[in-house]
Amino acid sequence: MSEDQDAVDGSAQGFVALVTAPVVVYDRHLDVVAANELAGAVSASFTIGVNLARFTFLNPMVEETTEEWAATATMTVSALHRSLTRYGEDQRFRELVGELITHSPAFTERWAEALGSKVDAAGSTPVSVREPARASGPQTGVSVFTNPLVGVLRLRFEHLRRIDTDEDAREREHEPEREHEGASEDTGTYLLWAPADAESAERLTRLQALIEKTTV
Repeated sequence: MSEDQDAVDGSAQGFVALVTAPVVVYDRHLDVVAANELAGAVSASFTIGVNLARFTFLNPMVEETTEEWAATATMTVSALHRSLTRYGEDQRFRELVGELITHSPAFTERWAEALGSKVDAAGSTPVSVREPARASGPQTGVSVFTNPLVGVLRLRFEHLRRIDTDEDAREREHEPEREHEGASEDTGTYLLWAPADAESAERLTRLQALIEKTTV
């Protein structure tokens, strides 16, 4: 990881720690690079270092225990495809997609649908898709989590990408030229959650209280 990316991740962690709602930040490969405590309590997937795509498709317990798993899987593929459209593919991206295709027929089916083309079903080689036609999938919606501490949480999500300021652009103009395989700078995508109903709001409040009780 570069010093620039460390700085981005550190800034993001400082921000999410101040947010009272569950929030995570993931990078172009869907690695969680920042998350607050409440997000981690909602789901183990929202923990720094976890790859959201691997967690969703390569952990059999997730599919068996997650309500509306199909919707979660589709949302995850959509996020990965948006990343491809925005940043292009690098070696890490190709390796990740190749691993998912090799071990998860569910991912392969959804990835082919997102691309609008066939993929290597055998997964013998990573799929190369250098010219995606469009970004896919909704960036808002509702997900359902079964939390062992407070029960079912219905949470509304929204993906928000950090927009560069004029100052950011000026700083990059004066940086030494660097090699980027992607199409643009990876500043991270914020994934924010809010209760979708009153019952979930009450349970989320209880979960926050449990966190505060254990950290005192």
